Amino acid sequence: MTDTQERRYIYSAYSNSIGVALEKPFADCLTDAPCAALPTTGGYLQQTKENIDLRGIVRVGRASARVQGELRGSQYLTVATSTIEKLNILDVITADLIVARVTSIYPVGGYQEAAKPDANHPSQFYLTGSYFANLNIEGIPKLLNIDPVVVTNPFQVPQTATQRTFAFRDASTPNTPMPDPFMTISQFGTIYAGEIDIFGSRVTLTMLRLCLGSPDSGNVAVSTCCTNGHEGP
Repeated sequence: MTDTQERRYIYSAYSNSIGVALEKPFADCLTDAPCAALPTTGGYLQQTKENIDLRGIVRVGRASARVQGELRGSQYLTVATSTIEKLNILDVITADLIVARVTSIYPVGGYQEAAKPDANHPSQFYLTGSYFANLNIEGIPKLLNIDPVVVTNPFQVPQTATQRTFAFRDASTPNTPMPDPFMTISQFGTIYAGEIDIFGSRVTLTMLRLCLGSPDSGNVAVSTCCTNGHEGP
C-alpha cells in the first residue's frame, strides 16, 4: 500500500485523575475516581467527579480526566489531561490544583520514518500545561519549576527505549537534578514528583506518586496521563 492517507491511525491515550490502593490500616482501593481511555478511532471523552474521600486518608474536592484524538491537516493530534483540585493526603500533602497534560503529534506517513533502523518514534511529545498550584508538604510551600529542557520543548523518544526522568526542578535547588525520590518523610512515606516514564514509545507523566509507610501504607498516584499512537495497515 503506497497511499499513506489510506492507512488507519490507531489512537492511544489514557488519563487517570487519582489512584489509591491502601494496605493499612484498611485494605481498600479508590474505585470511582475519574479516568478516561481513548478509543482506537479517536474522539473525545471526559469524566468529572466532586468530593472524593477514601476513609479520610485521601480527599479531593474535584477531579477530572479528559482524552481527545483527531486528525488535523497532515497530523494526528492526541491529548490526555488530568486535573485534581483541593488535594489533601493525611493533612501532610495539600495542593490547590495539580494538572498533568501530555500531547503527541504524529505526522501522516510517519510509519515510513519508524521503519528505519534505530529511528525515533515519529511523534513529537509535549508536556506543556502541566503544573502544581500551591503545593504544600507538612505545611511548607514547595515550588517546583518546570524544567524548560524537558517540558517547554517538544521531544521524541527512541522506539525501544525504557527511560525515566522528571518534568520539574525544586526551585530551592534549580541547578541540580530533581532528587529521586523527591522527599522521604518519617512516619508518612516516600514522595516522587513529576515522573516521566518512557516505554514502548509511550510517554507517561505522573505528577505525584506516594509510597505510604507506617502507620498508613499503600500507594497513591495523582494526575497520570499517557499518549502514544501509530499507523497501522
